[in-house]
Amino acid sequence: MAAVSIGSDLSIQPTTAQTYGLFCALLSSHGLINSVTPRVIARLQSLFFVVNVLLCAVVIISLPAATSKELRNDAKFALGGFVNLSGWSDGFAFVISFLMPAWTLGSFEAPVHISEEATNASTAVPYAIIFSTCSGVILGWGINVALAFCMGKDLQGILDSPVGQPMATILLNSLGKIGALVIWCFIILVQCLTTCSRQVFAFSRDGGLPLSRWVYHVNRRIYAPVRAVWFSVMLCMMLGALTFAGPSAINAMFSLAVTGQYFTYSIPISARFLGGKELKKGPVSFGRLGLPIAAIAVTWMIVMSVIIMFPQNPN
Repeated sequence: MAAVSIGSDLSIQPTTAQTYGLFCALLSSHGLINSVTPRVIARLQSLFFVVNVLLCAVVIISLPAATSKELRNDAKFALGGFVNLSGWSDGFAFVISFLMPAWTLGSFEAPVHISEEATNASTAVPYAIIFSTCSGVILGWGINVALAFCMGKDLQGILDSPVGQPMATILLNSLGKIGALVIWCFIILVQCLTTCSRQVFAFSRDGGLPLSRWVYHVNRRIYAPVRAVWFSVMLCMMLGALTFAGPSAINAMFSLAVTGQYFTYSIPISARFLGGKELKKGPVSFGRLGLPIAAIAVTWMIVMSVIIMFPQNPN
C-alpha cells in the first residue's frame, strides 16, 4: 500500500482492511503464477533471479546518484552513527537490530524446498545454499550502506511518515514519486509463493499437515502441486488476518518466521553430531570444519531465537 500512498501524493491513507485486501489479491496472483507447469515456473524463477539482482544494483547505484545534498550523510554518521529509538538500552537495541539481517538472510534454505525438482540435487542444492547466502550478504550489505548514506538524519520522521514503510519513504525522498513507484513495483513483483507450496506438498506427503491426503496431489495435466499452492494461499491469508490484531501481532509473525526456521535447522544439525553415529558424507562436505561450523551455527540460532522474541520496544 506504500505505492498507493506515493501514487496519490499521500492523499490516500490505506486502512487495515484495504491493506489486507491487497495482500489477499497479491497472494491470489502468486497462486495463479504457481499453478502452471514446472517448466514455466523454472523460467519465471530465472527471470525473478535476474530482476532481483538488477533491482539491488539499481538501488545501490541510483540512491547515491539521485539523493539531494540535504539528505546525504557523511561517512561518520552512516558507518559509525548510533541512533536508538526503541526505548531499550543501547546494547540490547543493537542486539535486537539483528532481526533485519536475520530476516534478509532467511531465504538461505529456499533451494531445499525445491530440491525434489532439481537435477543432481545432492550437489546443486548445497552449492545453491552457499551461493544464496553469500549473494544475500553482499547485495544486502550494499543496499544497507546505500540507505545509510542517503536517508538523512531525521530517522523519526522516516518512521512516522504517512507512506507507512521506511524503505519506501527513503526511496520517495531520494528518487521522487516516479522512481520510487517503479522500484517499489519491482520489489512486489519478485515475491513468489513457490518455495512455500513445495514445502507444504512435502509435509503433506508425510502426513504432517491437516488435510494431507487432499493436499498431497499432483495435477496430472500440468504436473504441478496445485492443491498445495492454494492451500498455502489460504493459510497465508489466515495468518495475514493477524494484522487486524495490531502491529504487535503481525510483527510477532515476522519474528516467528525466523525463529521457526532456526529451530527446524538447529535440531537436525545437533542430532547429526550428537547422535553418536557416523553418517555417510555426501559429495559436498566441510570435512573437519563441519563440527565447529555446526557448533557456531546452532549457538547463534538458539541465542537469536530468544532475542528475536522480544518486542521492538519495552512498552
